[in-house]
Amino acid sequence: MFKKFLVASCLSILPGCLSTIDSTNLQTPTPVPEDPAYNKIYEESSQKFDFIDRFETKYKISITQLNTNFRQAIASRYEKVFLEPQPLLTEASTKTAYFVTMYSSNNKLADLADDRLWAVQLRTGSSVLKPSVIKRIEPKERWNVFFPEINTWSAEFLLLFDQTPPANQPDAVNAVSELILASPEGSISTRW
Repeated sequence: MFKKFLVASCLSILPGCLSTIDSTNLQTPTPVPEDPAYNKIYEESSQKFDFIDRFETKYKISITQLNTNFRQAIASRYEKVFLEPQPLLTEASTKTAYFVTMYSSNNKLADLADDRLWAVQLRTGSSVLKPSVIKRIEPKERWNVFFPEINTWSAEFLLLFDQTPPANQPDAVNAVSELILASPEGSISTRW
């Protein structure tokens, strides 16, 4: 008898709790606005590579150079999306920096920071630099509004190089830079 009373009292309470939703306070989220100006600068600052061997995708890489124009564009877009200043790229403002999105069918190859599998270098003129920082970027959900190649299976990295032009060579700032990523599966070379 007590069990029936307990079940009946629980059932009578549940519908009351479920029907107390106040529909006047429900809000629909505002969608992320399109930004053609940002998209144009993103495309100008990015290069994409697909490595396919015998009909198998070994990896896909998208590299975005974090130049002054791109940093300004992403800061502006970030404030529109999140309604606050963008904190991540401030450390990239005094260095040569790249944002890399990588997908690999081999999970071990998806870690650009693993120097046993990847060699990363920046060549400018006769100088060759190794990155001072290779930082994995998370959470990816926050960044896929800015970098459309980000997906569930990709890994994202920020590459920072301590590159300052020599005092006696003012033209070194305008020299062509070549970013090289090499792995056992193959290598890529980008030029800006």
